[in-house]
Amino acid sequence: MFHGSPLMSHLVIGDRIFVNARNKNDPEMKRMRKCIIQESKLQPTWGQNLPKCFIPLELEFECLIRKNVTVITIEDLRKMNAQHPIRPLTDAELKVFLKFQHAIGKILYFDEPGLDQHITLLPTYIIDAFKSIITDKSFCKGERQREALWDLMSQKGVITKKAIDELWSKKKYRTFEPRKDYLLEVMTHLDILVEPKRYDPRHNRIPADFYYVASMIQAKDDNGYLQSPSFRKETLRFHSIQTLQSYLRLYHSGSSLTASVFMM
Repeated sequence: MFHGSPLMSHLVIGDRIFVNARNKNDPEMKRMRKCIIQESKLQPTWGQNLPKCFIPLELEFECLIRKNVTVITIEDLRKMNAQHPIRPLTDAELKVFLKFQHAIGKILYFDEPGLDQHITLLPTYIIDAFKSIITDKSFCKGERQREALWDLMSQKGVITKKAIDELWSKKKYRTFEPRKDYLLEVMTHLDILVEPKRYDPRHNRIPADFYYVASMIQAKDDNGYLQSPSFRKETLRFHSIQTLQSYLRLYHSGSSLTASVFMM
């Protein structure tokens, strides 16, 4: 499947393991876990010492997760750190701690303006928020609102901010509402949602009331571009501003747009 591809270098386990994802007691899972552990022990970082000063905060995080606390602020972390019985970490050490925990997949922390004030203790919380909006249509059955949103996104590639507010106000998804702004910032940071940038004739930003969801658009490759030999090497270009404007008008007819197109 990956022969001749750079991805071959990532296939380090030679055994072929077939796992039944519908069976949580599948015996092949033990075999796969054993292979992963064996491969992990071969990594150059295996066996390296970790700072003991990280342990109290790790235990605090685990305690919060058991209490169903999924997101905390950086200020919450500083308060926990200040109660350290031995020596509180400095701000620089806290940043190292957060980046390390993020790197090993225990938490999600983005050291970016607008995102660096929150810490997601349970990464699946973010994933569940994504799935409430972007998912396969089969998972929307029985929920008329989500089915309507799915149809709109697949046809026009957009979702309104009001629709997200209404969806997350439902009992099933209410857990996302208190952290709505943060979750949407993460989604735009990861390009899952794209907020359009529109400007009036005076170059003042016009607030948008919707997001683009490009990954949901379903279209046929009529010109054979995806089958062309140079597909992986080429950069997708907008050859004219009219192309971009016509796409925008699918949803927001008559809006003013200022954009720069860089021809490569």
